[in-house]
Amino acid sequence: MNIIKTENSKELGKEAGRAAGKLIAAAIEKNGEANIILATGTSQFETINQLIKEEIDWSKVTMF
Repeated sequence: MNIIKTENSKELGKEAGRAAGKLIAAAIEKNGEANIILATGTSQFETINQLIKEEIDWSKVTMF
């Protein structure tokens, strides 16, 4: 388990988005596609904002 400490929730969201982006890209590389589930709500906004900035081929992602 990795524990990440940040100064605030905005920075934590960015780190989470970066980490998720790497996992999604790795799944695409390995399997040719990725399936993900995204949570909703204001606590997820920073993570999602960072995630859309990541280098991901979204045409290969199914999102639930």
